[in-house]
Amino acid sequence: AAGKPERAFGTCQDITERKRLEVEVIEREIYLQSVIESQINGIVVVSANGEITLANESAAAILELKRDEVTGRYYQESDYWKQIDLEFQPLPAESLPLGRALVHGQMVTGFEHGIVFPDGNTKWLSVSAAPIRRADGSQNGAVASFLEITEVYLQRERNLQQLQRLRLQR
Repeated sequence: AAGKPERAFGTCQDITERKRLEVEVIEREIYLQSVIESQINGIVVVSANGEITLANESAAAILELKRDEVTGRYYQESDYWKQIDLEFQPLPAESLPLGRALVHGQMVTGFEHGIVFPDGNTKWLSVSAAPIRRADGSQNGAVASFLEITEVYLQRERNLQQLQRLRLQR
């Protein structure tokens, strides 16, 4: 009558299992992040629209950017890098490994191409990409792994030039 409660009611629910699963999910995320970070290959994850949502330190180093400058860009981005084929011709986005993974759902391995940076420097990469799928099988984005192969590419070109000179001497 004086506005004081006479009784209190409450319920109780055991959430032990839910809390255990939350900890398990966090531990898996930390584990997967450490696996990605431990790779010498550059690794990027892109959303369905091609935006880079995750990049490891190796990717940032290969792309000559800070990690936070890689995320938020689009894999086909042309304001910073230009992607070229082995004959120095521009590569359309749909021909790139991530484009093929995103648009066609294809897995691509060992695709070699160059990246030309604003200063004119070119790095050659070997890239593999695959679609990322949800549990229901629908595509949710793609992941690419790449390794710089500039020295291998340049040595292969030197070998071809030497072979041509030898053939001319015959």
